[in-house]
Amino acid sequence: MKLRMLVALAVLLTATAAYADGIAKATIPFSFQAGGQVFPAGRYLITYSSQWPGVALQQLGGKALAWVPVSAPREAVGETGKLVFNVYGDNYFLRQISIPGVVGADLFRSKAESRQQIASKKPAKGEVAALARN
Repeated sequence: MKLRMLVALAVLLTATAAYADGIAKATIPFSFQAGGQVFPAGRYLITYSSQWPGVALQQLGGKALAWVPVSAPREAVGETGKLVFNVYGDNYFLRQISIPGVVGADLFRSKAESRQQIASKKPAKGEVAALARN
């Protein structure tokens, strides 16, 4: 069952790359959560496709990969890409992506982040630069 899901996700990510509107790379120096999944620290390829509004997160040289839907995509502002995280103690949650000239978008808040938000006060913000390429 896991193998089928992994193969289906790999096919989706391959198809997404063919229809990608924007691609960026980022080195994320901490583990984080996005779309209800936990990702280890590492180098990531972030692919956005307007065909299926969302981002594919793929760890370069690792096993982590996922499709994460986004809410309210908009044109990205600025010349550099970035990933914005909400930080609650040692827990990082990916909340926004920006790929210059392509897209800026918010990710949906997960149940885990909602629980952290209730238990904590206002989150700190953390940013990671993302190198965009089209």
